[in-house]
Amino acid sequence: MRQSRKHILLIFPLLLVLAEAISYLGNDMYLPALPQITTNFHTTHSLVQLSLSVWFLGGATTQLFLGPLSDRYGRRPVLLIGLLVFIVASVLCAMSVNIQMLIFARFFQGLTVSAIVVPGYAVIHEVLERKQVIKTIAWMNSIIVLAPAFGPMLGAFALFFGNWRLIFWLLAIWQFVIMLALYRFMPESTSKENRTNIHIKVIIKNYINILMNVDFFLNTTIFSTLFSVLIVWIVSGPFLVMHTFHYTPLAYASFQAIVFSGFILATLLIKPIMNHLEPHRIINIGLVIVTCSALAAMLVAYVMPHELLYLVFAMMVYAFGSGLCLAPLNRLAIEACQEPMGARTAMFSCIMTVSAFIATVFVSILYTGTLISIARAILVAAIVVGIMKGLLTLYHYKKSSLHNT
Repeated sequence: MRQSRKHILLIFPLLLVLAEAISYLGNDMYLPALPQITTNFHTTHSLVQLSLSVWFLGGATTQLFLGPLSDRYGRRPVLLIGLLVFIVASVLCAMSVNIQMLIFARFFQGLTVSAIVVPGYAVIHEVLERKQVIKTIAWMNSIIVLAPAFGPMLGAFALFFGNWRLIFWLLAIWQFVIMLALYRFMPESTSKENRTNIHIKVIIKNYINILMNVDFFLNTTIFSTLFSVLIVWIVSGPFLVMHTFHYTPLAYASFQAIVFSGFILATLLIKPIMNHLEPHRIINIGLVIVTCSALAAMLVAYVMPHELLYLVFAMMVYAFGSGLCLAPLNRLAIEACQEPMGARTAMFSCIMTVSAFIATVFVSILYTGTLISIARAILVAAIVVGIMKGLLTLYHYKKSSLHNT
């Protein structure tokens, strides 16, 4: 029992977050290689950007299926099969002979991310209590964010020693090692007696109930909006830094490290802060910081449109505020519902991934290669988050008033 508890509190979350981080490296290590791939396949920037978007689209198409599957067959088989598909898709990416094959393989590579997130986080939410979940997800986030922070640097080093195909071979090898470790250490949190049968009507009813839950919907929307701005930066960053401002891939990687150092710092602060403040207070503090960063980004973009470094620091502050919010928002959304855990984590993941996909579409349509286009995205997100938070506060006030009467 003691060994099982150790697996749940440390070994399994560590292996899970490494598997998740490697899946995200499928995007982040790949970013410095975009110009090389464009030249290699004699294709356009828009088609190469599409290989980024389909990764998110792939992730958005499977969550709602994987949730009920993990409720029926268990968390372990769904996650382990997902990792195997990721490995195969990465090999196909490495062996692509044209941009169409790469786009196809990238779709399946993104598709498997949800097979890691949905069953993996279901285990964590099922076996740990609220504060332990928030602390665990916070330190996991501090590792996950290393993918966008240092992934481009890893990609740049891979390009130094080989070409862009080496990136996908490395991903396949790393994920294979993690898959073997998870096969050994991943616990199964759903007993055979508690597994639910797959009934389409019941599944649809569960998802409708989850979406109709105000706490779940608003907390998830706030989470996804904050997250989508980080995606906007991740996707537009290579073109802004290397194409518009003509920095090297290594300099771009350094800027990414600066931005996400703010996020890492925030996630490391969650554990001591949780001993003194409730999750709602932590979220409020984070959202104030996000709003200040949005105003600073707009000011910098208008007053100093040719000074990239100032926008990078504004993004770092934004990442810090978001880092304070995301773990508490995740837990508050999940615990707001009573439906099967697989369905809850699936819907949460689906909304998050759809938001990320919309963010990539935003970049491809509205990104103009200027600081102002990114600053506007941050400001719009801050306004949307403010409205959602206001609605959530009003809902709780009315609910409290009705309860008192």
